[in-house]
Amino acid sequence: MLCACIRACFFTHVLWLDILIVIVSTLVQPIPIVDHGYRALFQNGVFRNFLPQPYAYMLNVLWIQLLLFFLASTTAQFIFRYFLLSNDGHIPRSLIWLMGVLAFLLNLFHIILLAWADYPRPNYYEKMEELSELVTQEAGITDVKFSSFTWARSFPWLMHCIIMVFLFSTCYAVITICVFKIRKYVREAFTLSVDIGEKDLSLEKLKMERLRDYNNQLTYALIVQAILPTFEVIAMSTQILLPIFYPSGTTVFIIVYTVIPLYFAPVINPLSTIFLVKPYRRAVINKIFGRNNGEMTHATIKNNTGMPTNKDQQRSFNTVAPIEHGGASN
Repeated sequence: MLCACIRACFFTHVLWLDILIVIVSTLVQPIPIVDHGYRALFQNGVFRNFLPQPYAYMLNVLWIQLLLFFLASTTAQFIFRYFLLSNDGHIPRSLIWLMGVLAFLLNLFHIILLAWADYPRPNYYEKMEELSELVTQEAGITDVKFSSFTWARSFPWLMHCIIMVFLFSTCYAVITICVFKIRKYVREAFTLSVDIGEKDLSLEKLKMERLRDYNNQLTYALIVQAILPTFEVIAMSTQILLPIFYPSGTTVFIIVYTVIPLYFAPVINPLSTIFLVKPYRRAVINKIFGRNNGEMTHATIKNNTGMPTNKDQQRSFNTVAPIEHGGASN
């Protein structure tokens, strides 16, 4: 029961997380800029003229933590999906608790490290005033108040950068390993079913073919979900690394007008799943055109097999459907 609940949470929370990220990004609208070795961030959202420190900084932390949680949860989905397929739908409780505790500790550690690294301290006030005037001149944004400000070559910020590179690299390495393992397992399972000697037109083989297709489609959708945060990572990495390696440069004008569209990248997540995963795509089409799901399933089987099907066959065929929600076949 616990595994079923955890599975349901992990495969349905993504939509709510996407919505939350879009809402927070719209309200905060954090805009990072770089100027002569300094890394700064100000808010262009509805709260920029209302919230004093440290509350404005807390909104920055919330936004960044949501992005990190998004990438971490996407990584967890790949891990859970591999266990759902290869371990007869069972996710070890030890793995669930380990990942939960690890995620909590990493988030807590990152919050402390980030506050140590880029909280706007009094010794930066003079430079913050100069940069505020520069932003007003180049971008036309008035009353700029920096909610994050630091010297990019300071030890705390360099430590933060190193740890973030390690975390992102670890997540993408785990995702890559899981993708290859999932594809290998699905390929071997399909090959085994063919070697058993089923007839080419048998319903069981058709089910296995569709299982393989659905698994591949869902894997591709998860890959897209993993790629989307990469655009945010690239944007953040650019404004993080530029002042470290090119302290004489500035990106005020460029960053202000290129970072805003990235806030709405999570909107692509559900769209990619709908387009890439056939059952989801069919469900949306049914909703739009008001078509009955049972009639669609019956027609699909008849078209694939060339034979009419009775209710028992249709019910048996529908056992493939749980793969849409991350389930495993028997």
